[in-house]
Amino acid sequence: MAIEKTSLYSTKFLRFLRFSLTGVSGTSIDTAVLFILSRYVFQTTFLIYFIAPTISFEFAMFNNFNLSYYWVWKDRKGTSSYFTRLWKYNLTCIVAFGVKMSILILTMQLFHLDVILCNLVGLCFSFLVNYFGGDKFVFRKKLIGG
Repeated sequence: MAIEKTSLYSTKFLRFLRFSLTGVSGTSIDTAVLFILSRYVFQTTFLIYFIAPTISFEFAMFNNFNLSYYWVWKDRKGTSSYFTRLWKYNLTCIVAFGVKMSILILTMQLFHLDVILCNLVGLCFSFLVNYFGGDKFVFRKKLIGG
């Protein structure tokens, strides 16, 4: 019994570690795309603070989904297709994106920080939404008998 419990915790820890590494790669992609768009492509505040983060978040979402599908939750593929999971993952990310953007805008308004820093603060919160959304909705365990 103790060995099973230890194995369960180590499996959960390993999954969380993999998810965290996926998040680091997604954050790197998100930040790099946002940097390029906000410094070299877009000129207005609206484009820099609203459109650029939307584009960069979608780039990171697609990267993170593939890492999650093939690595983080590879043992939970179940009967759902790749595209069904992608749709669910994108839906979860849209919720997380709303959280990220709310924090980004709040941080910008309250502290007048650069968009990159505001974005990183928001990503800390969206990370949690994505993890629990992935675990409980997108890649949830198949119920026995269901």
